[in-house]
Formats: sequence, C-alpha cells, structure tokens
Amino acid sequence: MFGSRIREWGPLDWCVAAVVVLALVAGGIYGGSKLMRRCDDGLSDIHGQCIGVTTQSFEADDDIGTLLDAIAKENDRVASESGTPYVRVGLMMAFTSGDRSAMTSDMIRRALAGSLAALKEANAGSGGPQVQLMLAPVGRQLDQWRPVVDKLGSLAADDKHPLVGVTGIPSSQTDTKAALGELSARKIPTVGPVINASSMNFPYFFKTSPDDKEFANALKHYLDTYPQGRKKGLLLLDRHSGDV
Repeated sequence: MFGSRIREWGPLDWCVAAVVVLALVAGGIYGGSKLMRRCDDGLSDIHGQCIGVTTQSFEADDDIGTLLDAIAKENDRVASESGTPYVRVGLMMAFTSGDRSAMTSDMIRRALAGSLAALKEANAGSGGPQVQLMLAPVGRQLDQWRPVVDKLGSLAADDKHPLVGVTGIPSSQTDTKAALGELSARKIPTVGPVINASSMNFPYFFKTSPDDKEFANALKHYLDTYPQGRKKGLLLLDRHSGDV
C-alpha cells in the first residue's frame, strides 16, 4: 500500500525461519515428552496431580525433588542386588501442597526427609530383608485414595516382594478414615504417625499419637490436680465437614 514494496524473503530469512520452526518443534516434543513422563511408573495424572504407587521420582512440589530422587536411587539399589530378599512399605500421603491441601510444603519435606533417613537406617542393618519405599501420592486433599489402596492391595499379595505395611497418613478426616478402613479390610498393617481422632480405630491400624479423648482426660486430670492454676482459656471447635 501507499507505493511501498513487499520485501521478498532471501536465503538468510528462510534459514532463520527454519531455525525458529525447528526450535518450536523441538520445544513441543520436549514439552510433550516431559508432560508424558511426569506421571510414569505406576502413576496417573488425575486433576493435574500424579496419583498412584511407584518406586521412582515424579513431579511434585519443587523443593522435594532431591528427596524423591534419593528415595528412588535407594529403591533401585535394593532391587538391583540379586539374591537379596526385600519387602515393601508404602508411604501414603500428599506430595503436592496448595491453598487447601492437607499438608504444607514443609510438612511434606520433613515427612520425606524422615522417611529417607528411616529407609537408609533399615537397609544399613544386617540379618533382615531390605526395604523398598513405595511412594503413594493420594492428592493434595487426600481424596484420591481408592486407586492407591487397590494397588497397595495387589502389592500385599505379591509372594516374592510383599507390601508389609503402610504409613504416612497425615490427617484425621473422612477420606483417610475410609482409606484406613479399606486397608484394614485387606489386612494390611498401617501406622498413623499423627492420627489422633478417637473414632479412627481399625483392627490393622496402629496409632503412635494419643487420641483426642486421652488429651482431654489428661487436661481434666491436670486441672483437678492443680485447681489453683485454673485460668481463663479458649475451647476451639472445628466445624470442617471433612474432619472427623
């Protein structure tokens, strides 16, 4: 328009365009393969989160990548030592945090660091089988437990390398209660490190923390023993519908 000429593309223009196209294609392939890899090895992408059971590292919170890699490395070492018997233990919890998640990023990181230390300690001993730690993400709100429990149940039936227990359950809520009930029905021993709800009791479930009734009774005993120490206090009521 207005007398201007449309510049024709020369060899250099086509070369630059070809490089750009190749870069975009390579980026798409890499991005696509990364997207496909993020929930491999026994995991499925459910609502943007990796859900399932795996011995390998996967996409989760940014600051736990090195911990997941270290656990995966130890799991690979255990599996690679031919002739050495080993069993499996499931770590069922959230591996991603958010505004409404059951675990904060710090809670997740500390849980993984402690689990890695325990795994190393167990495998450093002698006289017993080695241990693989099965990472079992059930979602930020712990509500995607059904496919995870199904997989853990199948692993428990493995005669060669059986799943001998599950731990990690971090919160007393309706979903974890249902999951624990199903694990107990399958006769899978489960340890709840911080579960304190009085109503969460199952034949194969073991608590390591006192429950709410014991806390209340201890407080009552203290106030009865030291009445002169009575002060004003606050009674907090949790109205969250998912909290048991």
